[in-house]
Amino acid sequence: MRGVLREGRGMQDELLDLSRTERMDTRQLEVLQVARLRERLVQAGSEVPYYRALFSRSGFEPRDFTSLEQLASLPILEKTQVQAAGESLCSDARIGPRFRSTSSGTTGSHLQGWRDLHSIVRENAFVWRQLQWAGVQPGERRAWLRGDKIVPADQQRGTFWRLNRADRLLMLSSYHLTPARVDEYVEALERFDPVAIQAYPSAMVFIAAVLDAQGRRYGQGRGSPRKLKAIVTSSETLLPAQRQLLERVFGCRVFDWYGAFERVTAIGTCEEGNYHLLSDYGYAEWPGVEDGQDLIGTGFDNRAMPLLRYRLNDRVLMEPDTCGTCPCGRAFPRVRAVLGRGQDVLYGLDGHRVFMPANVFDNLPGLVAGQWRQNRPGHAELLLQFQQGRGIPEGDVEAVARRYTGPAIDIQIRCVDRIERTVAGKLPAVVHEFVAA
Repeated sequence: MRGVLREGRGMQDELLDLSRTERMDTRQLEVLQVARLRERLVQAGSEVPYYRALFSRSGFEPRDFTSLEQLASLPILEKTQVQAAGESLCSDARIGPRFRSTSSGTTGSHLQGWRDLHSIVRENAFVWRQLQWAGVQPGERRAWLRGDKIVPADQQRGTFWRLNRADRLLMLSSYHLTPARVDEYVEALERFDPVAIQAYPSAMVFIAAVLDAQGRRYGQGRGSPRKLKAIVTSSETLLPAQRQLLERVFGCRVFDWYGAFERVTAIGTCEEGNYHLLSDYGYAEWPGVEDGQDLIGTGFDNRAMPLLRYRLNDRVLMEPDTCGTCPCGRAFPRVRAVLGRGQDVLYGLDGHRVFMPANVFDNLPGLVAGQWRQNRPGHAELLLQFQQGRGIPEGDVEAVARRYTGPAIDIQIRCVDRIERTVAGKLPAVVHEFVAA
């Protein structure tokens, strides 16, 4: 099933469709967006209890939807409302298999969602289109250095990666990276010789910084030519200096992908190195272009749990009036920068780093919000806010957390009634109360 979802016939058909829509002009994209929005609005109004009630109260008639401006008559949907609404935001129609997933994103605030099979296949097609923009084709070797549990967190010896032969994918654990192990990771990558590496920026920058400090470059350890064409980063903010470091050390171009657990909007990097808001993925709204603005998105493809005018709490800085002006020839609006996504890392005493520790929150049922706080390397306080009556024994929480941190972090668990947010209303997944090296 996994291979069918990733690179099966359905995904190939969707990828072919995306090769058509990415070449539409601005007017054609607007017509496409109106049609896709109307389809999702009609479906939400007939199948989703939350929207049936909302449309009835407001007098909104989705079948009368004919222009993008009409969407503004609906209220903005906040993350807290999605948490409170629960399964009333899910379709009650028979639409085939549904898949539940949870995420804390980079905010630390727990969210549960449902996806249908079509939306999963479609999402994978969008990711593959980004890979194609980077010069990578289905079937070519890739390496994967993200938040997946590849080996047990307390493993200290052996290999920290596994080969998925069906997808020709080398999956490496981001949870076991230390300065002393960088050589092992680099050797594994060089031996596998991937065409592309998909990774958290923080994990790749960690490796690149160690190599750069030693005056080394990727590919020098073995005599054969390197096939690496691209690094594709996602899930964290990629800073310009980090991009330069990665390109210098790894000798390839870096492409950055912005996606969201809620599947309402996406941003990709074209061959020219420019960010594009993908108009065929969803409809995105932003108040202006001068300052970073919260994205408000409506996805086109998830029938299991459609979210209309959902506030992402990730900020973007748009390029003014640049539709159709990119040398790549695509009419997708250009984004100057994606703001507001932190690089969440816990620091151990021995140089060990735990990347994206917010993944722990996805495995704690009944969790409302969570946050890691570090006042010194090697020690972290884990703040947890559970639903009333849904607490979990401390030993069970620690067991879940240890699967990600291993023994490198001394964990102090504290259950609280509320976790303080920032002035901007954000809930960072990790707060450092010291200057990290």
